[in-house]
Amino acid sequence: MEIFIQEVSLDAELKATRVPIAWSPLQAASDWKVISFIRNKPTWIEPRSQTSLSTHPALASTLILLKSPDWSTTLAIYPISTLQVNNNLVVATSSNAPVIHANVRRVKGQSKEKAWVLCAEARNRQEERNIVKRLVDEARKLVGGRPKKDLGRTESTLWDGLGICTWESFGGSSRVPDRPTKHMLLELVPSFPIKTYLIDDGWQDIRGSPDSERRLYSFHEWGGMGASMTEVVSSLKGKGVEKVGVWLTLQGYWDSIDPQSPLCDRYACVAHPVAKPNQPRGGVKVPLEAGDQVQYLPHPTKAAEFWKDWFIEIKSWGIDFVKVDNQAHFNTIVSPTSAETHQAMWSGMLSAAVEVLGSLENVIMCMSHNERMLNGPGGLDFARPPGNLVFRTSRFRLPQYHTSVLTRELSLIPDFDMFATNPPNHLPTYHALLRALSPGPILISDTPDVLTDRALTAKLTARDKSGNVKVVKARVPATVLSGRWFWDNLISNSEGPAMIASTPMPEAHGAILGAWNGHDVRAIDRITLRDVEDALDLDGGGLTSEFALWSVGHSRNSGQKVELLDKSWQGGMDIELEREDCEAVVLARVWDVGAYKVAVVGMLDKIACLAGISVRVEHDRLHVRTRYATKALSVLCFDRESAKSVGLTVEINNISIKPTMTTVKENPRVILLMISVGGEGEGLNRNKGHDYWEVIYTT
Repeated sequence: MEIFIQEVSLDAELKATRVPIAWSPLQAASDWKVISFIRNKPTWIEPRSQTSLSTHPALASTLILLKSPDWSTTLAIYPISTLQVNNNLVVATSSNAPVIHANVRRVKGQSKEKAWVLCAEARNRQEERNIVKRLVDEARKLVGGRPKKDLGRTESTLWDGLGICTWESFGGSSRVPDRPTKHMLLELVPSFPIKTYLIDDGWQDIRGSPDSERRLYSFHEWGGMGASMTEVVSSLKGKGVEKVGVWLTLQGYWDSIDPQSPLCDRYACVAHPVAKPNQPRGGVKVPLEAGDQVQYLPHPTKAAEFWKDWFIEIKSWGIDFVKVDNQAHFNTIVSPTSAETHQAMWSGMLSAAVEVLGSLENVIMCMSHNERMLNGPGGLDFARPPGNLVFRTSRFRLPQYHTSVLTRELSLIPDFDMFATNPPNHLPTYHALLRALSPGPILISDTPDVLTDRALTAKLTARDKSGNVKVVKARVPATVLSGRWFWDNLISNSEGPAMIASTPMPEAHGAILGAWNGHDVRAIDRITLRDVEDALDLDGGGLTSEFALWSVGHSRNSGQKVELLDKSWQGGMDIELEREDCEAVVLARVWDVGAYKVAVVGMLDKIACLAGISVRVEHDRLHVRTRYATKALSVLCFDRESAKSVGLTVEINNISIKPTMTTVKENPRVILLMISVGGEGEGLNRNKGHDYWEVIYTT
């Protein structure tokens, strides 16, 4: 796959420029289907489907994907930003044919600067699956970006446990919203183990002024907390919480710093007019028209000092991590130095986080959808401290269905946000399935007037060999299958296909496919061989071994289903989801063990059932390693139509284990073998020196 690179220069005397993309394949693509990652709000960039480039809205885009009418070709266009210039795409539709432009705006300085736009053309399925990755990899080379820290080989120690977020906890359905107090915060600590506790909005010292009630006055807690933050954090940790974090915004608070605050003088705060509302953001309109409101922000030369001082203060309380919100909303201030202020506050915050808090993983980047994150230093990992950033993405319903197509290739860890386990109308399983299929934080936001669904949290957590309770989750975020990128009718008031995304589980030689219903009525779908090949990222040769599909049974009507398939498979696994329903389907390689065909479908008492599982066959023996204790480590056994049982023996450390056997399909018969691993009766110290239990199946 060849990459077309167009360099765009911004001359010294210019603040902005727009240049048409001179790539020949675009000349015939005006009527192709479009998926464009557009800035539809000041703080959000969301993928939107368009029937053609001619119908592209007058909004800036960070990635454009195009599909030919015969579905044989896919084009991708990706702009690159730096700390000196912001760059995105705009589509001019007033001419006879729509034209994509690079939209470059100066951030700081007065020298000549450059940006780039990368383009690629995919002509087969494997190229299409990897087209965005190829562009991102090439972009890193151009700007000196570091390779992505492999999420499959590293694991965050901060986010490896279940957490609590207080965002929805002060103001349940029966009460007026409150600001947090020490007593209220302590009441939210559950009886079951949690690792992280995020104190969200409401804790800060905010003072009112004639033009705003939402400005930061000091680095400390509000007057009604009932205790110092040091006491609050100490008390939370005394109740078993391991890590405590606080929420704040990149402006200090929503409307910046109070002009009467001592912080204004200390950090030489500058008054910036706020743009009038309802103007196209992201550089579509340059400059934005100023309104009547004002924000007060540290001078760019004081930004790093501001963050270092604040982080030193909160660390002295015992705070371990922060959630920095409202990052992209800086686009609403307009002044000669507004863009430089954006950049200085962002860079200063990241540097201070590493210097004071110790790691980038200790920062959740929230509402940070902008060119700096998705097209520049944030996502491409240059001109900032190295490593992956925890990136608060949009909730997993349309139009956010395609978000991970881009974010999983960047140096980002998608955070699909907190969710509630109760009440049922909050769709707990629907949301839990997505969180388990991502490496990001899993934070529960149950309110004081409901009981946490412990059955659901048990499906998200497990003990490891050391006895610690960990979240069981994927190491790579679920992403929409490439063969479905351009599908229509995924959300409607009539029946249509499901939203299906997949996360690879290479050590288990399989994948997990998640299916969600976005319709007001049923979703009717079928998983096909194309879906399987996309989930496994196979080349043109197709499957080289047999695989099993196993429908886990989260949905109300689907139940548990099984299919055996190879490269000649012409069938499919039907998926039927009621309104607000979801399902998980395990894709697992089939192994020959003696006369049996066996597929490991994992821990069926966990949502991410293949997480922490590795599988291999040696000398006719199937070895399954699991990092987590489970009551339902399961394998499927095929090809024994007349057998009432399966002649496989199961052992852990030379101790025979008798599995439960359940027939799950007839003609041909398929039997599910299930065992408990790491239970209380077995002890936690088997396989000393290893962080896994090993189970061996043999004839």
